[in-house]
Amino acid sequence: MEQEKELGVKIKLDITSIYEGRQDAIWYGGSIGTIEYDGYIVEIESVGEIVADLYIGGEYIENISTDWNNGVFFEKFSEYFNNDKELLKSVIYGDVTDEYTEEFGEKPVLFVQNNNWLEFNMTSKDGHSLHAGFIDNIIEDNDVLGAFEDIKFYLDLIKEYR
Repeated sequence: MEQEKELGVKIKLDITSIYEGRQDAIWYGGSIGTIEYDGYIVEIESVGEIVADLYIGGEYIENISTDWNNGVFFEKFSEYFNNDKELLKSVIYGDVTDEYTEEFGEKPVLFVQNNNWLEFNMTSKDGHSLHAGFIDNIIEDNDVLGAFEDIKFYLDLIKEYR
């Protein structure tokens, strides 16, 4: 990434572990990658507990209930959704209702009661975790690659902490 050289950071992101066309945090669980600067480490993670039910043609197909989202969503649902666009078009936040299962016809509909999100955690030079007491660590964008676009944001937090 060109920001590494420009900003003097080391970005550890295994791009081969990012599923093509699937950058939404729901597909992932745990660490996405890290940004290292002057002895500080910023770790980007997909966290939360996904609870969802999949219906196709009004019939129940599959349920998922993860404990701190261990990445199982991709394993269970990738065969039904080829990319983020297909997935997000089918998501209904809330409980299962017949009107929606009928309205979608033969298309998949995913009723999501709980979802996950992206957040970052910072560790100082001396190994201390800098958490929400100092910073709001939830990343507004749910795009796992997007979380690495504004590296300067994280550097500003590190500089503010120092």
